[in-house]
Amino acid sequence: MDKLDANTIDQALLLHRSGCLQDAESIYRSILRDLPTNVDAMHLLGMLLHECDRDREALHFIKAAIHCRPEVAALHNAKAVVLMGLDRLDEAEKAVKQALTLDPALPEAFANLATVYEREGQVVEAAKALCQLLELEPHRSGILKKIASLCDTVNRSDVTMSACVIMLKQNPQSVAGHLTIGLLMASRIAPEQLVNIDLAEHDRLLRISLYHLKTAAAIEPFAETYDAWGNALLNANRHAEALEKFDLAITFNSRFSKSHEGRGRAKLELGLIEPAVADFRTAIAIESLSPIAHFELAKIERDGDHRTFLDDLTEMLASLPAFGDARHEPYALKRTRSLLHYSIAHRADKIGEHDAAFHHFVLANSTKADVSVAGETAPRVAWDRKRLDLEKRFTADSIAKSRSHCESRCPVFIVSMPRSGTTLTEQIISSHPQVHAGGELFEISDIAHTLARRLTTDTPYPACLEKLSPLVATSIASEYLDRMERKISNVERKATECGTARFTDKMPTNFWHLGLIECLFPKARIVHVQRHPLDVCVSCMKQNLTWPFSSLEDIPDYYSNYIKLMRHWTSVLTIPVHSIRYEHLVQNPEASARALIDFCELDWSEACLDPAATDHSVRTPSKWQVRQPIYQSSVESWRRYERHLQPLIDRLVENEVLDPGLQY
Repeated sequence: MDKLDANTIDQALLLHRSGCLQDAESIYRSILRDLPTNVDAMHLLGMLLHECDRDREALHFIKAAIHCRPEVAALHNAKAVVLMGLDRLDEAEKAVKQALTLDPALPEAFANLATVYEREGQVVEAAKALCQLLELEPHRSGILKKIASLCDTVNRSDVTMSACVIMLKQNPQSVAGHLTIGLLMASRIAPEQLVNIDLAEHDRLLRISLYHLKTAAAIEPFAETYDAWGNALLNANRHAEALEKFDLAITFNSRFSKSHEGRGRAKLELGLIEPAVADFRTAIAIESLSPIAHFELAKIERDGDHRTFLDDLTEMLASLPAFGDARHEPYALKRTRSLLHYSIAHRADKIGEHDAAFHHFVLANSTKADVSVAGETAPRVAWDRKRLDLEKRFTADSIAKSRSHCESRCPVFIVSMPRSGTTLTEQIISSHPQVHAGGELFEISDIAHTLARRLTTDTPYPACLEKLSPLVATSIASEYLDRMERKISNVERKATECGTARFTDKMPTNFWHLGLIECLFPKARIVHVQRHPLDVCVSCMKQNLTWPFSSLEDIPDYYSNYIKLMRHWTSVLTIPVHSIRYEHLVQNPEASARALIDFCELDWSEACLDPAATDHSVRTPSKWQVRQPIYQSSVESWRRYERHLQPLIDRLVENEVLDPGLQY
């Protein structure tokens, strides 16, 4: 190309970039009339025509340019762009891969490859292509954000983590890299995720999360970094520290609604109801679509303009983007949609529109990302198998052979189905000055899941029980007690020198592990809380719980196994078990409370009649309810939805949970 041609190309390119497309096109075509093999003119004219949605013409010029200079990677990349405009994705993928063969360090080609993969529905491959782009351009934090967004839709945090490592390796001061790793690790220690990891892994993830979030805040202290730090601390049940970080986030940006939501959650779990409500209302005033705030307020507020809220919430729900394939909907959006359905349902319930409430409760649960059963097409078969295996392995003789020498009388295990009254029961017991409330602890399930490894055997739990000696059981029990001792702060510890001091572990689903509990703690106490099955199942449906408790189709089968397993434990355990009915507890709280405290071998304390006054944190869905005086309105609350519950009733009757001779 001579000097005149180069100047003419530059003039056309200047017009092109400034949006004067007709003038630029005229010059490109003029050049090609004089120099039909001018590759630059063909390339640039092709891209201009693509911008004008004239992709068929564009492809002609790009192909002609490639014919002249097939070794130029940028031309093959341009061909891919035009083919994408024509929706010829297979050919576009081949073209962009050819570009990368010629130039493996062409950033634009990796970006286009990611776009092709995303449009083909290959989300993970798209994210991996962007990871390769990030290696070339590690300072572009927007790439990491896109990777995280893609991976969120398919639950592939490992790819996002790889991207963070790439970014931080080349740019250790990347706030986006530190923040993203911190948020990822924090999400994996959220309460609903703890059942999927062992406690050693939980502690490791927490350390990693807090390190990266602290680093992000030190590099660039602003609302988002402190808010993320606060949420991680909240997930770790470190409320005072979480509140401090939320306060700092709000100091940096008083209109950052997420920090008001987070601070409200922390206060609510601490029993600071009115301050929590104020934070939730502030969050909504700043950002009307604040799903957590709406969800919590819908549950807390008894009075108020529920009708206006219903109209606003319905409008918000309708405004959310729709996805043709729900599998590709980002998790954050699914969660927002689900929380709005819950909020509508609770508001409708409070004004007596129970049919509408039931409809939205069902939608809230079916919308959640975790509603499906991973890897199980027949969950009832799996639960039956699990129960039968436990019944086979945990006999009176096998328990006696493995029983530890632990003499501790401290643990009180409160078990049942979720939403049966375990939180209220714990509140009553822990109101005693010599009892510490442990809350829903994962230690026992962690011991069960890691028992085979502890016993250095490949035989899984519970079959590995035959290798559990009293000596090893004593050692495991000691580890559990040491961990609990560390959890109980100096402020919260109550008379630990006293031989009758207790602490509660109210993980309801520890009913699966009562045989193991007797092996470890033969002097402990077990409290079994029972509630009407229909109230339990419906109450589970109304909360933001994970599967199977969110599914009215599956919970009857789970409930059936709970009932059958409790019958088995009754026949083989020697450890004391105190059964209490929720209905009796709320109707006659003093008699029930006195029986509980007597069972725990403690002297009576009048404080146990005022469980709402206890000051420890509560993280369960009952966190605001247990701060109220004991009430009876939840008894037979299932009748509000009776016309919708016949399939549930039939299933419970079939599973021998309900009496078929009674009318329900």
